[in-house]
Amino acid sequence: MIHLSSLSFLEKEKRSMVALTKKLALINSFSNNTKGIKSVQDILMHEAKSLGCKAVFIKTADEAGFDLNGYPYKKKSGDILKLTMRPNAPFQCLLMGHADTVYPPDSPFQTCRIESDRLHGPGVADMKGGLAVLLKTLEAIERSPNRQSIGWTVLINGDEETGSSASRRFIEKEAFGKACALVFEPSKENGAFIKSRPASANYLFVARGKGAHAGRDFYQGVNAIAPLMRLALDLSSLTSKKKKIQVNIAKLVGGSEFNVVPDRGSLSINIRAFGSKSWNLAKEQTQAAFSRHKRAHPDLEMHLLSERPSKEFDKLQKPLFDTLNKSGALLGIPINLTESGGVTDGNLISAVGVPCIDSFGVIGSGLHTVHEEAHIASFTERAKLAALTILMYADAFYKRRTRSLSIPKAYQKLAWGL
Repeated sequence: MIHLSSLSFLEKEKRSMVALTKKLALINSFSNNTKGIKSVQDILMHEAKSLGCKAVFIKTADEAGFDLNGYPYKKKSGDILKLTMRPNAPFQCLLMGHADTVYPPDSPFQTCRIESDRLHGPGVADMKGGLAVLLKTLEAIERSPNRQSIGWTVLINGDEETGSSASRRFIEKEAFGKACALVFEPSKENGAFIKSRPASANYLFVARGKGAHAGRDFYQGVNAIAPLMRLALDLSSLTSKKKKIQVNIAKLVGGSEFNVVPDRGSLSINIRAFGSKSWNLAKEQTQAAFSRHKRAHPDLEMHLLSERPSKEFDKLQKPLFDTLNKSGALLGIPINLTESGGVTDGNLISAVGVPCIDSFGVIGSGLHTVHEEAHIASFTERAKLAALTILMYADAFYKRRTRSLSIPKAYQKLAWGL
């Protein structure tokens, strides 16, 4: 098959992909470290420019955020690297990744090492290994004889780990109208691709009270933490396996000394639900719980920090997954599908009506911990699967397109080598 010849060079690229991953992982790019995020993006831009694509940075606006005590501040997120090639081609696909990680600059986990067939290091799986795979996927497309009929856009944002609130509108805008999208988040430890994900939202609740001496003026004080504790218990009770709703009480902050009535506190929670019906129910119940507690404590506030819709496996998504299965069969790579409780920018992309597979990154484990690792053998495998899936999906796109046009078959063959 003509596409397979375009992938043969990848057999010798595993070492270069691992080397690039290590180089990126040694740069701290915590979500708040915009300088580190820019350094990662600059390296990716330099690597990609050899393909002849156009590269620009999209500025993201400062956002209103809240610290853990509930005080507002201006939140700065990293900008977005955008790469484009052949934007006027009829077939357009989006490839997506993120440069940020969850490891702060003062984290002790800042180095990489290789043990057996595993690469250990901060962000090697989530998702700097995926970024290396993404670049080789682009190179494979550009080696294809059909490359002139394939246009692609790449977005590398810097706030995925905090909910993509600053980059969301740009992602949705670029995704809209694309034939398909691939996101290079890591797959499951067993190599399974993710077919569906829940919706997710992060909330911050802030309570204001009245400070007082806990002994002599106790009854003149108003405890700000007590209503948050009651609210936390109420929200936690919304968790239901049957309804596919889960509420994580992430953090309760406030107070100072034993003898001081706290005058301020905050509660951070994450809510997830599978399917739009469960998600709507979860949001309704969250709002209802807040309203009940606000009646008893009028100074209580609720702030939605970020939200991602659910990513469902439906008729729109199935053809792209079918193409992935065909690619796996041609390459001799078994394809397995599963659900995940995690969320990605793939949730945003599929919500605007674009077929999307968001686990084309390396096989990894220990994500968001000091045990994070990437399976070295998966680098080549994933690059092959990603490139072949795009090439074959483009084939199907043009076959449908030529069948819908009254063009003699001789010209159809010239146009796309059918």
